[in-house]
Amino acid sequence: MPGISDSLVEHHRQFERLIAAARRAGEARDWDAYRAHLEALAAELERHIAFEERDLFAAFERTTPQGGAVTAAIREEHAEMRTLLARLAAAAPAVDPEGCDAELESLERTLLRHAAQEEGMLYRACAKLPVAQAAALFEGMHRLADAAPSENAPPELDVRGLEPPAPMMRIMEALARAPHEALRVRIHREPLPLYELLAERGFGWRTTPLPDGSYELLIRRSTT
Repeated sequence: MPGISDSLVEHHRQFERLIAAARRAGEARDWDAYRAHLEALAAELERHIAFEERDLFAAFERTTPQGGAVTAAIREEHAEMRTLLARLAAAAPAVDPEGCDAELESLERTLLRHAAQEEGMLYRACAKLPVAQAAALFEGMHRLADAAPSENAPPELDVRGLEPPAPMMRIMEALARAPHEALRVRIHREPLPLYELLAERGFGWRTTPLPDGSYELLIRRSTT
């Protein structure tokens, strides 16, 4: 598959560079840079996962015996990395720098294991796809990578994998910081207890179930 394998491998190397940069920032106690590197990592990783789970896995499963078992294991690692990133985003590095560094090291180990599996099996197998199919995948990957978020798009808060009451606390803190701005939230289960709290404080919301079993909430200040 000309171009795709090399591009996806480079994604992995970029993740590793961002983790290393976050670690250096943590060692220097530069928490603004630390958070910026983690936010960049989360955004890059999410685009990479979206392409794989939306397009690449389907192509692999159609051409590889028992390919579904392979992609199921990779999906679990995707979920694990998202959970680790969510924990890091919710942590207070200035209060517990050693704990955050341990979480970052765990994320790095998971990523290295994940990259080795994908590069050694998934990408190699997909390199044998027909040229036309490979070209379509390559185009789809770059459309996703080039899609810049709209300047008017609401900020997104990802609280998947956090244990209660952390998701509700982070959502309410984000709304308190910018009560008149919309907020988009990704959460791993429908937050039924949150709805009453939002209504009490004058917020409306729209909940959308997603294919991976998680939910997206769009929260806005009510106008009535």
